[in-house]
Amino acid sequence: MSQPEPRLTAVIFDFDGTLIDSERMEFESWARIFEDHGARLTPDIWAEFVGIWVHPRIFDVLRGLTDRDVDEEAILARHGELYPELSKHLTLMPGVEALADAVTEAGLRTAICTNSDREWVNRHWQRLDLHRWFDDSHVYTGDMNRRHKPAPDLYHLTLRGLGVPGHEVVVLEDSVHGATAALAAGLTVFAIPTTVSRQATYPAGARVVDSMHDLTVDDLRRALCEKIV
Repeated sequence: MSQPEPRLTAVIFDFDGTLIDSERMEFESWARIFEDHGARLTPDIWAEFVGIWVHPRIFDVLRGLTDRDVDEEAILARHGELYPELSKHLTLMPGVEALADAVTEAGLRTAICTNSDREWVNRHWQRLDLHRWFDDSHVYTGDMNRRHKPAPDLYHLTLRGLGVPGHEVVVLEDSVHGATAALAAGLTVFAIPTTVSRQATYPAGARVVDSMHDLTVDDLRRALCEKIV
């Protein structure tokens, strides 16, 4: 007796770099900090930091490039000034509106799962009318006392909150760390690289597409029936 085809019930969106065009600004902020210290931050160096909270190793990279110690507290303060200023007018990523509209019209459930904290999501919530596609109660953030991506914890939390099984869910991510987390949670993943993650090597199992413009709800449904080896 054949098994029924998997049913698509929900679509989970990452936030930074997937819904909003913030990864460029994060890179620009750190690039300016490196420049202030007489060093150059290249996209290749930055690739390992895309999609995670400020990682202590970024300071080691800066020390290695400058061959001197750095004031981590002062750098974090500088980043805390630069990044919000650069990010004041962030826009949605290409293709988000069309796909999110289609997902909503198809009656699918949605959620946001992000390493960023809730305050950061709230900063853009009204301005970008994210309530068109997302329920405020289904925003799962890095300050909810869970390990951050690439650990799968936030995705497990999101599945429990939505009340849907993982085999009925598709995830949209932009970063290697995010795709790794979703795959570790047993989910079907589409990776949509940004300009700062375009050269990254995504984990086996992630379906890499150039833009959200390339995706339809039917593509998401078909992905549940296809297994990448």
